[in-house]
Amino acid sequence: AGQRRLFERFSQADGSITRRFGGTGLGLAISQQLAHMMGGEITVTSATGEGSTFALTVELPRVVIDETQPSEVAPSPMPTVDGPERVRVLLVEDHPVNRKVVEMILADMVDLTTAEDGQQGVEAEASSRFDLILMDMQMPVMDGLTATRLIREREQRNGAAATPIIVLTANVLREHVQACLDAGANSHLCKPITATTLIEAMAAALGEAQETQQQPKEPQCVEYAA
Repeated sequence: AGQRRLFERFSQADGSITRRFGGTGLGLAISQQLAHMMGGEITVTSATGEGSTFALTVELPRVVIDETQPSEVAPSPMPTVDGPERVRVLLVEDHPVNRKVVEMILADMVDLTTAEDGQQGVEAEASSRFDLILMDMQMPVMDGLTATRLIREREQRNGAAATPIIVLTANVLREHVQACLDAGANSHLCKPITATTLIEAMAAALGEAQETQQQPKEPQCVEYAA
């Protein structure tokens, strides 16, 4: 029973551990959720006075890489913006496991800033410039659709270019997708996300934004008095 509690949120097998060393009992719970997202499992065997052994079991496909041929499993490359600078991404997500997953996928690829609810996301977007925003749909304090609308309203007031916004949500019904678009989002990405789906969606959104910015403006006709 004690071993099963190890994988529950905010649970510890021995409360004295927390009093002596701190901790919240989230580490193993998050690890187990990450394992489940990959179709695996974390197990533990323990003996008093001897120690504990944790094992991760997960089935992964075998991939043979032929360096002479383009990889079919590699995600699309992330476009660069403003020359050599890395893409600046704002992740607005209240769930710590989901934040960790995105952080692991995008590690060393982008400059990532995180916010834990829609209100924090709106404030972060107003105080800094981002090339792309990943917005969770359902969050406490302020949901993702409200945050997206507020960001679009601020951009319109200031005459600023629209930052690409991708909504991340498990809601895949047509009305939910349409609600994201109506709020001003560029696209909708279904959870659970993978490295390939996330990076491809980001590359597509950034590519569309760059094409829009590079389109020549319509010439203006100016009349002069004789």
